Amino acid sequence: MNDSSTLVAREVTTLALPALVRVVTELDDNGPVAKGMLQRTCPDLSRTQLRYAVEAARARGLLRAHGARYQLTDAGAGLADLYDATARWARAHQVPLPVSDFVTRVRSTLHLLARLPDGARDGHRTGERARALVEAGLVTDVDAAVGLLRLHSSLTSWTTHHPRALGSPAAHLASEAEHAA
Repeated sequence: MNDSSTLVAREVTTLALPALVRVVTELDDNGPVAKGMLQRTCPDLSRTQLRYAVEAARARGLLRAHGARYQLTDAGAGLADLYDATARWARAHQVPLPVSDFVTRVRSTLHLLARLPDGARDGHRTGERARALVEAGLVTDVDAAVGLLRLHSSLTSWTTHHPRALGSPAAHLASEAEHAA
């Protein structure tokens, strides 16, 4: 795996955590939420999942405590926009299935982005790169491929402007191991 592939895989691992997707999205949809009310806002998350997501979001500069409330930072709001665009693309192209929930759509599409062949990422001509995605079997048509390439560009731009959001690879791996225990 080259450096470009490693970066995208690390981005996906960090950004596709289901609880992180939920917390960022809920704060984007509902605005600042009182710390004690976050569990009610995300009732499908256990206290452990919620605590982990909040800690991960704070450590990555996506969320801050402002008084007794949690609110998104500019990086968090940008990530929420990226999640929305990703879910819209997934819904339009029935990824992973015709009927899927928001988090599953976001996670599936982010994982699809991590599988882009290097030639599809690095080429100069969008049409050639899109055809490479179709030939690789990642998408079924050129329109879907063009949209996926736009998402990749948005992801790359967001991570370039918010490198703290990815954290260090070692810290992220330690964090994942700790969360799994």
